[in-house]
Amino acid sequence: MSELTSQTVVKEMRAPVLIVGGGACGLSLSIFLSSHGVEHLLVERHPTTSHLPKAHYLNQRTMEVFRQHGLADELYAVGTPMQNMRKVRWRTTLGGDGPLDAKTFHEMDAFGGGALAETYARDSACPSSNYPQLRLEPLLRRRAQASPLATILFGHELTAISQTDSGIRATAVGLDDGTTLQITADFAVAADGGKRVGPLLGNGMSGISGLGRIVTSHIKADLSAWWDENCLITWFINPESSGALGSGAMVPMGPTWGSGSEEWVIHFGFPPGQEDLLDEEGVLPHLRELLNLPDLDIEVLKVSHWELEAVVAERYQIGNVFFAGDAAHRHPPTTGLGLNTAVQDAHNLAWKLGAVLNGRAGRALLDTYESERQPVGQRNVDWAMFTALNHQVLDAGMGFSPLQSAAQRRANFEAYFADTPMGASRRARPLRLSTRSAGSFKPTIWSSVLPIRPGPSCQMILRLRSPTPLDFTTKRLLAQATDCRMCGSHAAIGACPRTISAGAGAVSSCCRAVTQTGGMPPIRYQPRLGCQYATSRSVTRPNIRKESQRGPG
Repeated sequence: MSELTSQTVVKEMRAPVLIVGGGACGLSLSIFLSSHGVEHLLVERHPTTSHLPKAHYLNQRTMEVFRQHGLADELYAVGTPMQNMRKVRWRTTLGGDGPLDAKTFHEMDAFGGGALAETYARDSACPSSNYPQLRLEPLLRRRAQASPLATILFGHELTAISQTDSGIRATAVGLDDGTTLQITADFAVAADGGKRVGPLLGNGMSGISGLGRIVTSHIKADLSAWWDENCLITWFINPESSGALGSGAMVPMGPTWGSGSEEWVIHFGFPPGQEDLLDEEGVLPHLRELLNLPDLDIEVLKVSHWELEAVVAERYQIGNVFFAGDAAHRHPPTTGLGLNTAVQDAHNLAWKLGAVLNGRAGRALLDTYESERQPVGQRNVDWAMFTALNHQVLDAGMGFSPLQSAAQRRANFEAYFADTPMGASRRARPLRLSTRSAGSFKPTIWSSVLPIRPGPSCQMILRLRSPTPLDFTTKRLLAQATDCRMCGSHAAIGACPRTISAGAGAVSSCCRAVTQTGGMPPIRYQPRLGCQYATSRSVTRPNIRKESQRGPG
């Protein structure tokens, strides 16, 4: 391996492929290119792999890809055993002995465990796995550096990139000693999370940003007395919070799995005006309150904060530069598709670069990367947004709303857990939501927004998807038109009132904005496609089609 040190002074470097970014996507691409016999150079501005927990779930397709490149067995050996990741559950708190403490709302099989084992086994010979990104990336780096075809440069920041008649010209600077590298390559791949290459080449991101702020706390604590041995993710909903997204979720980080995990990560929504939650000292009281373990000995390893967004790159290829991973798509972590889509981007691109550079295919093969992967990125962004909003459906199905006062929320919690016929009926709702749908507790009827380029009286259309046939009443409700609450334009289609009452769907929409219920702020959508539906104030019934996508769990 020819990894350079900060003492190595290099003025000119040449490689067939330049990879910008040394996260999970870039390091996976390095491994895959080596498998295909392609020499390459990777530059990463950070001195080490990520120290943030980030993603953790590895779905079946990703494990198939890793098996192809000799990584799967090593990951199965160190990752979470299936018996420790077979369930997801919703709780009020972990501890406490009060009437509303340590109550379980609902739990379900997930990730190929329990009742899902046979279904997942039919899909693939490779089970899904779980291995946090802060542990995965060092493993990938070691494997990447073991190849004589790879030159891996951490601590080197790309400062410029341009295209020439013969390929790529780029400049990178060593952050330790200021060494300037002038790099020439046939092709470049941006796997830098959209931080550098996209802005330098003018590749914008289309979609929704500013959906909310999330605080992630990476901690050490002994939770063996409270954690369910079979559970991978626990969502918290309690009277002091504003639903699952506000209370947050907790995941073991290993390296021991199950209740014996030494490290944990907790994600929760960032309440406005509580900037003290952004540091290690300020977050501790909140964590103890959330878990209802006031005397728990917690060591905070890292606190980070990030914004929820749902965006896709306008281009996946600009000349000889390709975009992959977070540089091509970013979305909420629900269903765990971010890291998995990134690895699969790298897999798609690596064999094509190998075929072209080794003379087995013409350059036109590389043009299929965008046409194949961009629709997947858009679909997965839509899917992640949908499943994120389903947490509001679940909250509302249990009778909880972010608009309720603390007293109203507590009364609702008491009614939910009451030993009465009404309490039993309310407790049955989450089960109906999860069992009548495919994937991550998806309701039978759902809607997403299909953005339309503005035109004369042009509307944004609510595209309906359903894993089961729509009944006549639902179709009639879906065809009703309403006025947009934001701009007054007449929408081509309204949302099903049952979806509105659940606080999850759009109330009405137009070419400029869409208003959502459930206490969510207005969300601005960037138009993407040409108008093909409504004109003037006429009601246009859309082409309602059935579509089923099964995410993890």
